[in-house]
Amino acid sequence: MVKVLSRGVARIGQDTRDTLVRPGQLFVYDMARSVRMTLPERFRTKSLVLPRDVLGLSESELWHITASPLGSETPLGGSPSPFLSRLVDTARTYDGRPAARPMTAAPIEPPPRETV
Repeated sequence: MVKVLSRGVARIGQDTRDTLVRPGQLFVYDMARSVRMTLPERFRTKSLVLPRDVLGLSESELWHITASPLGSETPLGGSPSPFLSRLVDTARTYDGRPAARPMTAAPIEPPPRETV
């Protein structure tokens, strides 16, 4: 699960980590393992559930990023946070239908030669 905290504060714990998350920070937690999340005040989050294999991370790499806030000052937290927010905000406009047919590349034919 990838989340962006838009408003409020959260305390998240997973494995041996327990940390405070502030607005604008992105954080990841593994839904296959026990997680503790406390949101003591009004809050707003935006979430994206991804299969583990989509992340392309090893078990060890995933363990290192879970329950750790990734703020805009970090390489991983800077770009994805606005992207995730926009993706979640526009998700309801996606109709869920697959494309009519897969796109294929057609060979490019050279233009016909002009005769003089």
